[in-house]
Amino acid sequence: MAYGPIIIFDKSTLQCLTDDEAVLLDNFYMSNITPVFIAECLADLDRDMESAKSKGSPESMVGSLARKTPDSQACGNVFHMQILKGELAGKFDLTTVHFRPLRGSGEPVMTGSSKGVLFRESEEEEAIHRWSRREFWELEHDIAKQWRQTIERINLNASYASILNATGARKKPTSLEEAKLVTDSIIDSVDQEWLLRFGLQVLDVSFAN
Repeated sequence: MAYGPIIIFDKSTLQCLTDDEAVLLDNFYMSNITPVFIAECLADLDRDMESAKSKGSPESMVGSLARKTPDSQACGNVFHMQILKGELAGKFDLTTVHFRPLRGSGEPVMTGSSKGVLFRESEEEEAIHRWSRREFWELEHDIAKQWRQTIERINLNASYASILNATGARKKPTSLEEAKLVTDSIIDSVDQEWLLRFGLQVLDVSFAN
């Protein structure tokens, strides 16, 4: 059957589905598997099952999610920082994308006079297949623990205060429309080169490689 609309789902969506419902989801929709979804699933390997009031081991929980994750009509999307780096480096133009998943590691190939691009299974997609078989690497347990520790250290209020201090005191936006107005005001009133460097620093983007 031809795939339907492209959808993006989160972990809780799959948790609400039975195995049969997950099969139907994969049958009727094209799924965009986001890096955030992969990270959330992986983080469950370090989850406290008692506090989460869940039955079974962390491995069984992640394995269940992986088993329900669409694969026949699914595509793993590249990490958004790769897209940002490509855009800033002039290697990628966001305006050429027409609401489809962005795949990475494409390999140009030629068969006779025909040209194309070969996309192999990404590391994330391969990992999901392993997880569905309850196969986990020790490294993945370590990554899960580090990811949770990193999330716990995030201080959004401190980050917001730091940005306001650098760009000038402004009223805190309460909607997307106000956030857009504040952003436009900053862009129009601050030195462009300084603002670009500051933005790269905030996002921890480096082009050293």
